[in-house]
Amino acid sequence: MRVPAAAVTAAASFALLGSAWHLGASPTLLAPPVAVGTVSAAPVTTEPAPSEPVRTEPVATEPVATEPVATEPVATEPVATEPVATEPVATEPVATEPVVVTAPTPSTTPTPPPPPAPVTVDGAVVPTRFGDVQVQVVVQDGVLLDVVPLQLTDADDRSRGISAAAAPRLRQAVLQAQSAQVDTVSSATYTSEAYLQSLQSALDAAAGA
Repeated sequence: MRVPAAAVTAAASFALLGSAWHLGASPTLLAPPVAVGTVSAAPVTTEPAPSEPVRTEPVATEPVATEPVATEPVATEPVATEPVATEPVATEPVATEPVVVTAPTPSTTPTPPPPPAPVTVDGAVVPTRFGDVQVQVVVQDGVLLDVVPLQLTDADDRSRGISAAAAPRLRQAVLQAQSAQVDTVSSATYTSEAYLQSLQSALDAAAGA
């Protein structure tokens, strides 16, 4: 490697200056005059230094033997617990008032009496020129329920035929009117009058019974 002359001169000057400093001399007196001018520095050529590869050897590691740590069981003592004494709570009985049960009030409405039983009454026997006539009535509580002929005119066949035809018509009229005050059947005057007379006597007897 080549070093320029100016650099060598500067290095020598600095070395001399250092020696004079150590000897106690003034550095200004010992410093040589430095020529002022343009110094052209020659290019410095550096050659790379050859480098050798670094060999690394593996480090042998030995296994570390670990011993098991023996742990002793910790003996625990049972904790004695004392029962807590509880005092009984005194409860006072609650006074209850007796419940008064009232009997149901009997109904003041009177129960109607049962209706009377039907009454059967025979009327009087009424004689006619064609035979006797008699009827029977059935009455309940003043109501005429039925009229049954017991005897009708029977002097001859004609009388029996007239009375047999007149009796049903008289019965229907009497039940409808609830009375013996009805008209007679035409062509059966004797039978009709005797029938109604016997009926009236039976109704009078039933009313007084």
